[in-house]
Amino acid sequence: MNKAPFHEVVIDAGSSGTRLSYFYVTPSLPGGKATVSLQFTKKYKDSGINDFMSGQGTISTSVLPSPSLPSGCTGTSGLGQSQVGPCVLQPLLDYLTTQLSGTAKSAVKIELFATAGMRTEDVKNGGSFTSAQITNFYDNIMKPYVVNTVQYTDVGAFKTINGNSEEGVWSWINLNDLRYNTFAPGNGCGNNQIGDFEVGGSSMQVAFPVNATASDPANIYNVNINGCSINVYSKTFLGLGGDDARKFMRAYNY
Repeated sequence: MNKAPFHEVVIDAGSSGTRLSYFYVTPSLPGGKATVSLQFTKKYKDSGINDFMSGQGTISTSVLPSPSLPSGCTGTSGLGQSQVGPCVLQPLLDYLTTQLSGTAKSAVKIELFATAGMRTEDVKNGGSFTSAQITNFYDNIMKPYVVNTVQYTDVGAFKTINGNSEEGVWSWINLNDLRYNTFAPGNGCGNNQIGDFEVGGSSMQVAFPVNATASDPANIYNVNINGCSINVYSKTFLGLGGDDARKFMRAYNY
């Protein structure tokens, strides 16, 4: 039996800024494709939560509803982990509240998924923070802020997604679903599955269908939606995002 429709808020925490998107989701049978309706998105101007992780966060008040600091936010630059809540999350969630109409806060689930900006903060990728410190940033700083200060009680995952099986594969699914209707019921996978280069701020993802066995070590992942089963090669490359490429060029005066 299908589950009941629900409201989902996804905070996309990219390396160049943070965006809130509000969705109405109608689940499907297991293995099927949910119906997802984007209601609205909102983005102000912050430098990305990875900068707040390292004490270098910035915001711009010029794009906020009131050209002044959000309540509890102490400045516009040099902002640290404790400021990510009032300076970044609070304005986005305040906007969400204005759009909810009669929908109770308890009916909305909020999740945050960070991408390559936060991956570069991990010592495993040459950054300055352990996985435990990054988890603490999510679980003990950001999530409690949302629950206790903004009072949205249904808070799900706050985490960094990996670039291979998550960011790369999800982007590939989205492209092929929207452009070629690949995963429509009864479509037999369509005829035009294509590959893609997806360039973010701090990484680039390359993904394309392959005739090879799914294998995590080989970066080949099985996608199976509505009976359409495709194996996809997906690989992420840190440092090849648009923002990082520009930083490199400026650093070497090219």
